[in-house]
Amino acid sequence: MKTIFHHILALLKWLLPWHRGGSGDFRRHRRYLLQLVSLTKLAPIWEIRLRPAALWCGGFFLFILIGLLWLGAFVYTPMRNLLPAKMQADLRDDYIELSVRLDSTAARAAVSERYAMNMRQILLDTLSQSSVVLEQNLPERLPLDSLMEASAAERSFVARFEDSERFNLSVLSPIAAEGMTFYPPVLGTEKQERISEAGIPYALYSPGKLTPISAIYRGTVINAYYSTGRGVTVAIQHPNDFLSIYTGLDETFVTKGEKVKGSQRIGMAKSGPYPLTFELWHNGTPLPPSDYISE
Repeated sequence: MKTIFHHILALLKWLLPWHRGGSGDFRRHRRYLLQLVSLTKLAPIWEIRLRPAALWCGGFFLFILIGLLWLGAFVYTPMRNLLPAKMQADLRDDYIELSVRLDSTAARAAVSERYAMNMRQILLDTLSQSSVVLEQNLPERLPLDSLMEASAAERSFVARFEDSERFNLSVLSPIAAEGMTFYPPVLGTEKQERISEAGIPYALYSPGKLTPISAIYRGTVINAYYSTGRGVTVAIQHPNDFLSIYTGLDETFVTKGEKVKGSQRIGMAKSGPYPLTFELWHNGTPLPPSDYISE
């Protein structure tokens, strides 16, 4: 214990320049003076003399002290919430909610501004002038054929067409399918387009040893059953009144009432006694699968 104390005392004697004693008192050493001087009295208030080693040690310890103070400020104070990595989850959600509210407020302000401009034009009667200009650009008279009365043959054709297409809902299917991307139910397998005796179009596939079957679009499984001679049948109800029917599966991965996603595997099929067929319906009307699904 005494030896450690003597070593510490010797280190302090070497670092502190104001210590006097020993044979090195009259040696010239490079020293630095840090002094505070009063401008009114021109007299030093406080001063300290340091050797180079003491100066370097003091600067190093000062740097460490400042770093510890900064670290403590960000760890033990609310300033840590300003760091992106340390931001709390609820605070981040609040920021996102505020940004969404700001965007919606800006959109509503733009709509209100356009509404106010339209009302201003109506009140100042500036729209009537533009309508007059449009009327001046119209032709003086319409073509003669547009003013002719429809013939008896034309009226008869229109009546027959309206009667035949009155209950045909297939004309609405392309409109309902807009914005929907159907996935092919089977990939890498030969397909044939056929029509059954009842006039229902369907696609006939020739599966290999083990072929996966996929849902063409997201929806709900409304039926999944096994029948003799046809294998497993799966029916899926899709948005916009679309219905897909998969027949001839050897096994199924879904059950009735289950939600499925587009291109999700719903079963497996293989070459065997059951023909693998696919039907697409819309609002009770059978549709040709090739018109809506691209392989």
